[in-house]
Amino acid sequence: MSEAEKDAAKAKPIEDELEKNAACRAENNVSKPAICDEEPKDLCEQLVLAEAKAGAGYQIMHDAKIGDEPRLIAHYGMGPWIKKEHKKTCSNGKQKVIHYFHSLSSYKNVELKFKKR
Repeated sequence: MSEAEKDAAKAKPIEDELEKNAACRAENNVSKPAICDEEPKDLCEQLVLAEAKAGAGYQIMHDAKIGDEPRLIAHYGMGPWIKKEHKKTCSNGKQKVIHYFHSLSSYKNVELKFKKR
């Protein structure tokens, strides 16, 4: 596999995510829309985002305290929903923090956003 083919293969998942987020933004013109995942700005953020999408992190809030639960159920399906946080220190020493919602019934991880970049 040539270097160009390797680079194209690495870029494909990122391009897919960008397309998904663009579609999310386009279809969310209702009063309480789903919140699209934030887009990573560098390689470290790509890695942190991928880890969070895979379920990394720990619970910081449960369904009784989540005011967003009716909206989450309407957009993503039944809960119970919890809010999670994932932290990672990058090779440059900066810490990245992501918050997201996780469904305990469907195991979906949605609405990932960076709280510390």
